[in-house]
Amino acid sequence: MKLKFTCVLVTWLDSKAQLEPVYQNLDVVAEFKTIEDQLYIRIETDRLGHVQAKGFLLDDLASGNKLEFEINYDQTLLWHTISEIDEALFELSQKTA
Repeated sequence: MKLKFTCVLVTWLDSKAQLEPVYQNLDVVAEFKTIEDQLYIRIETDRLGHVQAKGFLLDDLASGNKLEFEINYDQTLLWHTISEIDEALFELSQKTA
């Protein structure tokens, strides 16, 4: 199965803005979703630094194919995700400059 996903630059900026407080604080929730509700991710942390990411990705609205997921990991790994978003934003800015 091949999956194609297109993301708007504003979504990347919003994702980074919501992830940074989750990394810096405990007991924080961040939610991301696209305008058409094709992607939804909820990230929660607890006071021990555990992170749970739950969500879904729809193939397309007509087919109804839905991939649901739950990922559990350590809060320190969020910094890697934030830095990857920074790198993607930098690459995009170089292409649009």
